Formats: sequence, C-alpha cells, structure tokens
Amino acid sequence: MNYWVNLTIEAIAVGILVLVFGIIIRYLIASMRGNSTGFIFTNRGMWISLFLTGFMVHFILDILHLNAWYCKNYKFENI
Repeated sequence: MNYWVNLTIEAIAVGILVLVFGIIIRYLIASMRGNSTGFIFTNRGMWISLFLTGFMVHFILDILHLNAWYCKNYKFENI
C-alpha cells in the first residue's frame, strides 16, 4: 500500500484511540468529582481536539522519522 495512505490510516486509528481514551478518562474524572457527565457527549470541540491531537502527533512523528528511530533504538529484547 502507498506510504501516505498507510500513514493516514494509522493516524486515523491513533486519533480514534486518543478520542476514546480521552472520553473515558474525562468521564471518570467528572464522575469521581461528582460533576455532571452529560457535557462530555455533547462537547464536539473536545471530541475534535482529542481526535486531531492523536492524528497529528502520529502523522508528525512519522514524517520526522521519530517512530522509526524509536523502534530502531529501543528494542524490547528483554521481554
């Protein structure tokens, strides 16, 4: 598959994961503090921000070759 297509698919997956984990963590924090959790599911700005954060971090790190550098220099040999 084309590098850019593959990178975009990976970045979308990372963006979705950051979105899901961000919503879960925000829900748990609001619940523990006794705050209403209804805003979490209607706050589009938060959802877009979380998705774009994951998407852009993955995209930029891959373009800067930091993903490859990390994999090359930090192998999990002792696992």
